[in-house]
Amino acid sequence: MAAIEVPTEPIERDPPTLLLSQDERRALLRDVLAGVELGAYDRHVIAWLSSLLDTPTLLTVASLVYRARTLGAIEGLSSPTR
Repeated sequence: MAAIEVPTEPIERDPPTLLLSQDERRALLRDVLAGVELGAYDRHVIAWLSSLLDTPTLLTVASLVYRARTLGAIEGLSSPTR
């Protein structure tokens, strides 16, 4: 399977509908979270999301995570306040 590219710009319309397996969707989320320390419950939620969300929705979530991480790296944002 060719690598799926996570959109790096704001998404204005539905991403293309791709048929990815649950394992492929899980790998996509893990890729976008590379370098983030994950706990057992984090991994559980990643598995749950990859089984619950369709590929276009999961791509959108992955894109949001990617863009938020990129923004934080560029602007040196601190942790969000609660």
